[in-house]
Amino acid sequence: MAEYVYEHDGEFEQADVDFNWTAGEVSFECPCGRREIILAEGGDMKRCDCGKVYRLCHYVEVSNE
Repeated sequence: MAEYVYEHDGEFEQADVDFNWTAGEVSFECPCGRREIILAEGGDMKRCDCGKVYRLCHYVEVSNE
């Protein structure tokens, strides 16, 4: 399961992932193959098992640090 992240100082850029909006929630697959990463509210952040941190901002961003 992807890990919730509440603070992250790394730089973010727009992620190149396909995603589905559902009632303000977004779910997507990380390029590493991790499935069903779900961000529920604007500003939510989760760290994937591969180390990438995703943040929801009306689109999906990624920090590769």
